[in-house]
Amino acid sequence: MKKIVLFFIIAIFIISGCATDSYQTSSDSDYYNSPQIGQADVQRFEDLPVPAGFTLYRKESFIFQNNKTRMGTMTYSGSSDLMAIIEFYKKQMPRNGWSLLTIVEFGKVIMSFEKDAEGCIITIEKRGRKIIIAISLTPVSKGAVVITERE
Repeated sequence: MKKIVLFFIIAIFIISGCATDSYQTSSDSDYYNSPQIGQADVQRFEDLPVPAGFTLYRKESFIFQNNKTRMGTMTYSGSSDLMAIIEFYKKQMPRNGWSLLTIVEFGKVIMSFEKDAEGCIITIEKRGRKIIIAISLTPVSKGAVVITERE
């Protein structure tokens, strides 16, 4: 369990250090002339939207929640336009109180968000005819975590 939490924390710090200001927005180009996507009626966490038509892939998902903490990775599969999914998250996450930190593209699209004491990384990739969305949620601390092993 500690390794999973550590992975999420490290991933958020790495991703938030890779900001890009040159990412195109829908007003910049015809590149984003994709159909708009609605939000699914059922979501695992109410402030983490899921596009309509996407279903939870339980074999690739992990969720932990108690009265103080929530974390996990929820993997969804569906058919849609890749750019429409990116636009969906760029619009829907801020509506749910999340601030966009970074967008990184390298075969996959990785978007990182922050809200209060939580971080969220959304990975979007095309696998054949399907779009796979992995939403990773973790608590974050305001200071860096350094783990060392004594010899």
